Amino acid sequence: MFVVKNLKNFIYIIHLIQVVGVFLVLGCSTTISKEPPIIFSSNQNGNFDIFSIDSDGQNLQAITDDLEDEFSPKVSSDSSHIVFLKNFNGIQSIYLLNNNDLEGKNYVDLFVGGPYNLSSQIWSPDGEKIVYASDSGPSIYVMGIDESEPLKLTSIPGYEVGDWSIDGKSIFFSSDIEGIQGIYVRNPDGVNENRLIDFNAFSPKLSPDGEKLIFLSNQGDFTGLYIADYDDENFSLKPIETNSQWYKKVFGNSVHSETTDYKRIELPDDISRISNISWGPKSEKILFVSGLGEDSEIYVVNIKKNNKVVRLTRNNVRDDQPVWSPNGRKIAFVSYLDGDSEIFVMRPDGTEQNRVTNNLYDDYDPDW
Repeated sequence: MFVVKNLKNFIYIIHLIQVVGVFLVLGCSTTISKEPPIIFSSNQNGNFDIFSIDSDGQNLQAITDDLEDEFSPKVSSDSSHIVFLKNFNGIQSIYLLNNNDLEGKNYVDLFVGGPYNLSSQIWSPDGEKIVYASDSGPSIYVMGIDESEPLKLTSIPGYEVGDWSIDGKSIFFSSDIEGIQGIYVRNPDGVNENRLIDFNAFSPKLSPDGEKLIFLSNQGDFTGLYIADYDDENFSLKPIETNSQWYKKVFGNSVHSETTDYKRIELPDDISRISNISWGPKSEKILFVSGLGEDSEIYVVNIKKNNKVVRLTRNNVRDDQPVWSPNGRKIAFVSYLDGDSEIFVMRPDGTEQNRVTNNLYDDYDPDW
């Protein structure tokens, strides 16, 4: 009886281990997610079309095939649709692509078109609308994927859409027309338009937690990176207390107790002409490009670690267009390592740089 009892206990323990193992496997499968395909533009078909490829370089697929150039794809947050720009008779229009099937059966439709050039398209957080800039005005418009009538969003000239906040409440855009300069914010329903920055500034990006706004500004040959606290309840910037713990950590001690609306992030002297800024998913790191042409390299700065700057690429060629993967574990970018532009991926610290495309054509505009 003693042996039988212990045998039963032994079998019970083995069964328990198996059950726990199944739950562990299931738990791991839900926490470890594979990156979605990289969507990009390439002229390997003779002109620029939209392509898809896995981040390991496998499963290359042409998802459009047209005689007109198609470029600048932007993937919706649920990966169900793509919008991209297409040149037709010299006019840039926006087209909508169903991304649920990458086997050549995608439905491509003219989303919104001429007679004016369109650009700067950005998805709403729920993937139901896009906001874009039009040469008409120029102005900023919002339109649903049901192709309802576009809503003119701006009462002033707007030439660049910067961002759409994750909570869906704020759209940020730039204006620099006829003396009206700065960065503005407006609710997507067309209310509460406020000017946040009153000088020549552009490329506003809101952190995923909705607390920090970064933007760029030109001063001669120098392009600076700026940061501000954002108040989403009042569609305005919060005064930054210069003696606050965050301010001291990022910018150093202030002798006097003062406030400011924004501050330029001090970066090493060899970093200038900043472009392509974007937030990491944890609202800590800012990804950017410094330099022009063959001198351009990719960097990241951590605003919660005393503005620690890490240079991610070290080539004597152009490295450009970095974009975070949705889970933040990889960065796709473009490099001219072999003379033409190719898609690469790397870790957020610059390690494990791997080539994704390898051909004699130009591959660029990556998005996940």
